[in-house]
Amino acid sequence: MDVSTLPDGFVTVKSRRKQRNQQQLLHGSTSESANKTSSKFLRRAPSQISGLDSPEEFASNIHEIHSSILRARSRILQECGPLFLSQLVMAFQRSFETHLNLPRPEEVVCFALGRFSVPSDWGFSCRLQLILLQDLTACFRVPVRIFDPAFSNLEENYLTSDYCGFSVIPTNEEAKRIATKPTLFYMIHADGFLYDNLITANRLTGNLGNVVLFGNNQKSPETPSRTWPLPFLNIDTVPPQQTEFVHVEAELPVRDRTGLFSVALTADTVLQFFCSTKAPSD
Repeated sequence: MDVSTLPDGFVTVKSRRKQRNQQQLLHGSTSESANKTSSKFLRRAPSQISGLDSPEEFASNIHEIHSSILRARSRILQECGPLFLSQLVMAFQRSFETHLNLPRPEEVVCFALGRFSVPSDWGFSCRLQLILLQDLTACFRVPVRIFDPAFSNLEENYLTSDYCGFSVIPTNEEAKRIATKPTLFYMIHADGFLYDNLITANRLTGNLGNVVLFGNNQKSPETPSRTWPLPFLNIDTVPPQQTEFVHVEAELPVRDRTGLFSVALTADTVLQFFCSTKAPSD
C-alpha cells in the first residue's frame, strides 16, 4: 500500500495490489473516469488501517460481491454490536423529523461511494459505507440513485440487482443534481468539487432547502480545505431571497466500541441540513 503524507496529518491511500494488470479495472476505461475518479478521498491515517479485511481476489460475479458484503456485515455485528446499525439509522430518522418535519427523505442520491468490490482496506471501507446505505434505504423505502465513474460493470450490475435495487445514473453529473424534493445526498469523503457543485447548483435554483448532505464537515479545521467560502451561503452573486438558510449539522452516533467503522465514518462525517429562516407566509 502506498501512503503519501499530506498537510495536517492526512494521507492519500492507494492499493498496490495488482497495480499494473488491474489499472483499468480500478479506474474505469474512459479518460473521464481516469482523470476524475470521484472515489478518491482523503483519510486520517489510523494506527491500525491495515489488516481490516482478509485477503481476497477480485469478485467474478455479483454473488461473490454479495458474499463479501455479508462477511463485512458479520464483522459489524461481532465488533460493533447488534444494535449499532439500527441505532445509526434511527438517528437519521430523528434528524429528519427535527429539521425537516419529515420521517424520511423522498429520494436518496449517492455520489462517490468508491470501489466496494476491491479486495483491499479501501474496498472494505467502501463496503461499510454501502452496508449503511442499504440499511438506510431499506428503512426509508424510497428510490436510490447512485453514480461513481470508477464503478466497474460488475459493481453496477450488483447495485441494480435484487441485492440492492438501486438505479445507476447513466451520465456523470459531477454532483450538479437539482433536488426538487427532500433528498438525502450520501457523499462520504467525496472530493471537494463535488460538494461545491451540489451546493452551488441547488443554491442558485432555490432548492437548497431540499438538500440533506451526509458528508464531511466543511467547517472543521481538520477537514481538507474546500473551495466554498464560509459562511458559504452569503455570496454576492446569489439573489438575497435565496440566501436565507441556516446550515445545521446533526449529531450522529458514528463511533463504535472497537473503531471498526472509523475507516468509513470519521468524526468529520456529519449529516447536514440547510434550513430556511423564512416564515411560511413569506
